[in-house]
Amino acid sequence: MVQMLINSLRMVHEVYTPKSRHVSDSVREMNEQVGAITGYLETPSAPSGIRTEGAALAAKLKQVTNEMLALIQQHPELDPRTPALPVERDMTRAANAADS
Repeated sequence: MVQMLINSLRMVHEVYTPKSRHVSDSVREMNEQVGAITGYLETPSAPSGIRTEGAALAAKLKQVTNEMLALIQQHPELDPRTPALPVERDMTRAANAADS
C-alpha cells in the first residue's frame, strides 16, 4: 500500500501539469523555461563551472527559441484555435450585424 502511495506521488506532477494544446504553446513554455534556466545561471548559487558553460548553451537555446517564436508569430493562420476572448474585430462585426 505504501509503495502504491509513493508511486502516485511520483506521478502527480504528470497528471496535474497543464498540457500544451498546440506547438505554439510548447514553444512559449520552452521560452519560459529558458528564462528560468538563464536566471538560475546568473545567481551566485549556481556552480561556477556550470555558470560559464551553461550560459553559452542557454544563449544558443534562447536564440533558437526566439527564432521559433518569430516563425509562429509570422504564421498565425497555422493555429486553428479560437481565442477565449473576442478580439476587437469580432466585436465590431457583431455590433454592425446587430445594427442591420
